[in-house]
Amino acid sequence: LALADLQGAISLGEEGPAIFLARGRTHQLLGNTQEALTDLDHCLEIDPTDSMAYYYRGLIQEDLGDLAGAVSDYGDALRVGGEDAALYFLRALARAGSGDDREAIADLDRSIQVDPDNPSSHFEKGKILEVMEDSSGALQAFGRALELDEEHLEARRCRANLAYLAGYGTQSVEDWSWILKTDPEDLEALYMRGVARFSVGDYEGVDEDLSLVLVEDPENASSYYYRGMAR
Repeated sequence: LALADLQGAISLGEEGPAIFLARGRTHQLLGNTQEALTDLDHCLEIDPTDSMAYYYRGLIQEDLGDLAGAVSDYGDALRVGGEDAALYFLRALARAGSGDDREAIADLDRSIQVDPDNPSSHFEKGKILEVMEDSSGALQAFGRALELDEEHLEARRCRANLAYLAGYGTQSVEDWSWILKTDPEDLEALYMRGVARFSVGDYEGVDEDLSLVLVEDPENASSYYYRGMAR
């Protein structure tokens, strides 16, 4: 009904940018990608300062896999609309997706400067820093995300994994234990806690965790190995 009304308004001579923005957004929500792009392009031809049109077009470009186009549109939205934490965040993800990690980090830092209490920005920063092999920075970013939202399980899992790899076994054990409190049947967490316990010399804990893993997954050769080394 909304699309029909918007088309009716346009057919009766409504030609302002807002009507094309609205119809473009409606097409986007309905999955009519090309029609949405056509309307958003037309909106921007009429008013090249419409930040929302750049934003919506950027979302479509990203969905289509055109990350360079998305980065450009998010940048234009920021240029005409001013600083916006969400736009910096989206541009960072698009840049990271195209392998431009340093610029992605710069955008996440800008997003955090505007909105320092968004755990997702710190989490994504941690993931990119981990890819860049900056373990210390990544652990700090994951930690900040968890300070803001202790139930952010992705951040908790990432920190647990990286802490183990970076030699912080105690932190890893603590994080895997936290995850297991929320889901005692998480076999990956149980296995990883057992391995982390091995790294800090808690051999009884290794035996306990990996014996439980082997009840559910008797073909897990690595569990036999670590349990055997701990006994």
